[in-house]
Amino acid sequence: FGYSRSSGATLASVVPARQHTMAEDGLSQIWALLVLDSDGQRLAVKYSSVAKKEFFPGVKQQLAFEKRVVSKLPSPSASRSEVDVAVIDDYTVLFQACNDVVICAVAAHSENELAVLQLVEGVYTSMSQIAQGSSFLSSGLTKQLVLDSLPDVLLVLDEVIDDGIIMEVD
Repeated sequence: FGYSRSSGATLASVVPARQHTMAEDGLSQIWALLVLDSDGQRLAVKYSSVAKKEFFPGVKQQLAFEKRVVSKLPSPSASRSEVDVAVIDDYTVLFQACNDVVICAVAAHSENELAVLQLVEGVYTSMSQIAQGSSFLSSGLTKQLVLDSLPDVLLVLDEVIDDGIIMEVD
């Protein structure tokens, strides 16, 4: 095998590390969590470090992907829609839309859709509660309400996933 103490080689350099995926560990990997308007403009986004490095290395690629996502989704209605799923560029995209806001979670096609569905519902509910706190008469989540409460929205995105791993869904 060629390993000896005198050769200066370490066990780590001789035996290759086993590569594994998050799915093997039982963890759901989210490539991106997107809050977009109905035109595909970003309101708040969070990409995992793996997604930024391997799939969307630059802002141009991220923006182009976000435009493709919104263009392939049905138009949002004035009332809250249910979470739906779409396959875009070999990614599973679970989304929920209301008024002019679309919340999307982008994951690999092999991810557990129920876990991602709970994530999208939890983010939508949290953002709706934040928006209702700013207005007594609220017609649901709107672009303006998201922008008015952007620090709280970014906090929600930061709390629910940590580098692509789902931490909280409620």
